[in-house]
Amino acid sequence: MPFKPLPCKKVQAALHILGFTEAKAASGTSHQKWESTRDGRRYVVTLDCHRGEVRALDVKSIIGQAGVSKKEFWRAIEQC
Repeated sequence: MPFKPLPCKKVQAALHILGFTEAKAASGTSHQKWESTRDGRRYVVTLDCHRGEVRALDVKSIIGQAGVSKKEFWRAIEQC
């Protein structure tokens, strides 16, 4: 499945489904930090939501940062 821009709220919901919780972000920034620990490894995802939409290239990066497969990520997006 090709990468495509997604609404920020959908990406946030998908990260939640994948077991991530939002960490405290620095004030005055549009970037959010999401964290999860699986199999003894900590994953941190940086999400930029200042335009309300996550660019396709950023979606690809988020999947890599989250340590999940594209299939797992799209399954979570479909549940939103």
